[in-house]
Amino acid sequence: MTAVETESPTRTRTIEQEQVERGAAWLDEHRPRWAEEINLAELKLNNCSHCVIGQLYDGDFFGTIQDLSVDEVSLGFFVQAEHPMFDDDAWDRLTEAWRDEIARRR
Repeated sequence: MTAVETESPTRTRTIEQEQVERGAAWLDEHRPRWAEEINLAELKLNNCSHCVIGQLYDGDFFGTIQDLSVDEVSLGFFVQAEHPMFDDDAWDRLTEAWRDEIARRR
């Protein structure tokens, strides 16, 4: 098991998958049918206009996160990394976890 995986009785999940599940549940509560609004072809979590929050809230990631008063890392909206803007692998893993979650809902 790698540092980004956790064990459960039924499957192994990455930390990113756990974060995205929390974020999706939060969105379910605060913005029903949110998954239908996401353009998967443009989804990139390292782009403030094309990330989940950016697509749902007019491209204003940082302003929206501040207004909503949410923990963007624990909800999978932002990577947890020492230097987030330079950690392409972390962004790719998080984007893929969101793609999987959204595809599962469609």
